[in-house]
Amino acid sequence: EVKPDVVLPLAAISSPAVCERDPARARAVNECPALLAAVPAHACFVFLSTDQVYDGLAAPYTETSAADPVNVYGQSKLSLERALTAALPSRSVCLRSSLILGPPTPGRCRKGSFLQFCAERLSAGTATDFFSDEVRSVVWVGDIVSILASLARDGVSPQSAGVFNMGGPERVTRVEVAEAVAAQGGYDAPQLIRPVARSSLPPAARAVASPPDISMDSTKLRSLTGHPATRLAEMVAGAAAAAGASPF
Repeated sequence: EVKPDVVLPLAAISSPAVCERDPARARAVNECPALLAAVPAHACFVFLSTDQVYDGLAAPYTETSAADPVNVYGQSKLSLERALTAALPSRSVCLRSSLILGPPTPGRCRKGSFLQFCAERLSAGTATDFFSDEVRSVVWVGDIVSILASLARDGVSPQSAGVFNMGGPERVTRVEVAEAVAAQGGYDAPQLIRPVARSSLPPAARAVASPPDISMDSTKLRSLTGHPATRLAEMVAGAAAAAGASPF
């Protein structure tokens, strides 16, 4: 019989469009009721939630801001947050992660981070539309690993339990991320990066409702962990260094 001290589930349906197409499956996976019911009485639970629990209309968000998700993905994540708060109030941590950026994975991966998408398009010389009106507090995957490792090592106490925003220190758009990748790789940003407002697209072109500005204040989490937050330029440089000669 397995009796873990820390439960840290990372499986999820994280595509908002996929969640919208099959809400029942999204909720079954993301809310994982069977797993919550099986948590041992002594164990703590660390949950990777999302910034999409916010509606995008009142940024920057703190942990005391109202959570009002506009899509099924955010709703499913918020549902488990609330279940954890009710069932394990002193033994659970919910980390509301922003858009995660990172280097290429060491093995095969179905989908890289947004940095890899930008680098692939720019290195191929393909002019691409990037949203100019979606704002996030992008976060480096290395920072997340360090935070999760710290929580797994030290556990969760009544003092450290609760909900935390987990974003980087800057508010950036998809255009600004692409421009940072172009600057790092020496690509022709004006020719290859086409800023487009998502709000200008016809409803049929928007597969799912998306909150426009879900930038967050993550001071509370940094105060708890003591871990500094990586800036966008450092993320891009780190991804490029990890990729070597290949587009990152």
